[in-house]
Amino acid sequence: MRLLTHTTTGLALAAVAAATMSPVSPLATKDRRVLPKRETAQTAQTTPRIVGGTVASPDDFKYIAYIEAQSFIFGVAVCTGSLIAPNVVMTAAHCTYINSFMQFTADDFQIGFTHTTPDQTTLYKG
Repeated sequence: MRLLTHTTTGLALAAVAAATMSPVSPLATKDRRVLPKRETAQTAQTTPRIVGGTVASPDDFKYIAYIEAQSFIFGVAVCTGSLIAPNVVMTAAHCTYINSFMQFTADDFQIGFTHTTPDQTTLYKG
């Protein structure tokens, strides 16, 4: 498993591929490495914060990624990103890079999607 990142103008592109080099996408149902959610992700509760609008269903924005980085040194960091290709998530640079001495590794990341295909509990290991 490897995580390739490229940082420019405050954005980070992370391409995630398994050892077989098969693409990772939220709609994939076979040949993916899926791990159970970490405790922090399992206990997180969402609170509606919509003013003057309507509630979106989990399937309305399938390209939005939930990114959770957890390491022994840094603790837990949570960000969002956009799925811009079957195996590429774009997010803010500060979500993947701290400084030249302190960096998250690919094993620190889990990426999840809120859509209901295949199910809401699926997280993809980085």
